[in-house]
Amino acid sequence: MTDLVELRTELIKLGAMVCETIPRGTEVLLSGELGEVQNLIDNDDEIDRLSIEIEEHCHSYMVLQSPKAGELRLLVTATKLVAELERSADLMVNVCKAARRMYGSPMSPKVRGVVAEMAKEAGRLLRLSIDAFADADDALALALDDIDDELDQLNRDMVAAIFEAHSEGLIDLQAAVQLALIARYYERIGDHAVNIGQRVNYMVTGWLPEHAGALRAAQAAALVERPTIEVDEPEAGNTRLMRAMKAVPLGIVIGDANGGVVFENDFMVEFASGRHGDALVQSAIQELLRVAQAGQSGQRDVDIYGPPRRFLELWSIPVLADGEVSETLVIVEDVTENRRIEDIRRDFVANVSHELKTPVGAIGLLAETLNESDDPAVIDRLSKRLQDEVFRLGNTIDDLLTLSQIESGDSFQPDRVEVMPMVASAIERVAALAESRQVSIEVESGVGDGAGLYLRGDRALLKSAVGNLVDNAVKYSEIGGQVEVSVDLRDGLLTISVSDSGIGIPEIDRERIFERFYRVDQARSRETGGTGLGLSIVRHVMLGHNGEVSVQSQEGQGSTLTLTFPPSVLVDQAEHDQAEDV
Repeated sequence: MTDLVELRTELIKLGAMVCETIPRGTEVLLSGELGEVQNLIDNDDEIDRLSIEIEEHCHSYMVLQSPKAGELRLLVTATKLVAELERSADLMVNVCKAARRMYGSPMSPKVRGVVAEMAKEAGRLLRLSIDAFADADDALALALDDIDDELDQLNRDMVAAIFEAHSEGLIDLQAAVQLALIARYYERIGDHAVNIGQRVNYMVTGWLPEHAGALRAAQAAALVERPTIEVDEPEAGNTRLMRAMKAVPLGIVIGDANGGVVFENDFMVEFASGRHGDALVQSAIQELLRVAQAGQSGQRDVDIYGPPRRFLELWSIPVLADGEVSETLVIVEDVTENRRIEDIRRDFVANVSHELKTPVGAIGLLAETLNESDDPAVIDRLSKRLQDEVFRLGNTIDDLLTLSQIESGDSFQPDRVEVMPMVASAIERVAALAESRQVSIEVESGVGDGAGLYLRGDRALLKSAVGNLVDNAVKYSEIGGQVEVSVDLRDGLLTISVSDSGIGIPEIDRERIFERFYRVDQARSRETGGTGLGLSIVRHVMLGHNGEVSVQSQEGQGSTLTLTFPPSVLVDQAEHDQAEDV
């Protein structure tokens, strides 16, 4: 992107991509056909990549171009718009994940109808917010808040339809909870559209959204929100429903009309201690019960720093009977894993962009300099540098393709693999690097010559996994160091360990070394040409063989990484003899 006109075009393109995810994700939910889920997740990666590119352009333009007031408002609006669109796309991924969790569960016709209406309204709101940005239409931007009221009402209709369907036995409790989450996801997309509208208003008028928010809050203070849910009084002694609520993997808190807690399921037991994080959760629950007691819905996010760190989403729903609040409901969802996966995916998109841009930029610069030079010595030196960068780019692309094939399962070719020759072949692949660094590689076998020791797996992938561990050990060893490879078989478990006496891995990094592009020592990786994908490939290879990879390390004293294979992948002698006879 070279100017603000192109930036505006890319933002509109991003908006169209996100809007497209809403009908696609809704079709997955309503049809129950999950084949499109992975395509939507891949599309979300592309959305993340474009979002990062736009944000980087905005920041660069602010620093390098000294924008005027109007341009600055556009840039600020652009960064906010990117964030809201990215979150909306993530919400549709969450809809697909919820569809996975409730796969096979029936959905009543009334609930299906409201889901379709919510999706249609959420998509309309988001498209209108993009139109308002594209046309700098302040009037349309301000109207989005009123249009969002229709989506809010649909959310209330959805919750009521879910309760009705559950009470009639049309959907089970797990499906009911997932559908309530899905309704909230659509409602939040509408909220993101309203936020975009507020920033468009700021872009056009210079009036901060916070000013508008304060005004709306003052106007709304005198209004009474209409009832949220109308249900009949539940039957007393419904023990089956109570048992199901205790077992559901979400926190459920039910309060009476006075705000007192009358029921908590088993999920909430872990928040009963006096720890600071648990106190935060209990405080948020009490606040939401008061909100529901007043006949309103509420939502809170709680970030527990731990250890371990956890992210919780809580929301409250008032349950009405005869127009009065009879019970209050608070639902607590642990979204830690979702946040972690989203962070990893976002980091991956940012990292892969950086890892590919760096050699491509260097290649371009070297080629330009090479073209302008007549000095043979300079041409020779630059040619070697150019070749190094091409190799580095090629290695990164090869590793990315390997990782993609492993994750998809397309590259898995099962075979009987003799362990010791496979290990020897993997070591031989690293021999040249070890020799250049004067690092010796010693093999210690706890299985003798390994004759008759076979694995059932993919020969090339297993060789790649062992080779990556040895390659890493050599690269992170000091010049003249030693790497030890040991093979052992105990209690039916086959282990292949690779130890070095290098720099070691700090404790804070040990949980992350198997992430894509994560490096403990950036300088050492650049020096040795590592792509940062080797250990990620190792982890995926082991997952594909039902094994695991573990690490033991002490800073300054080296590391040991161990591949552990379960008995299920070992080929017993009878099977081996039978295969030989064939």
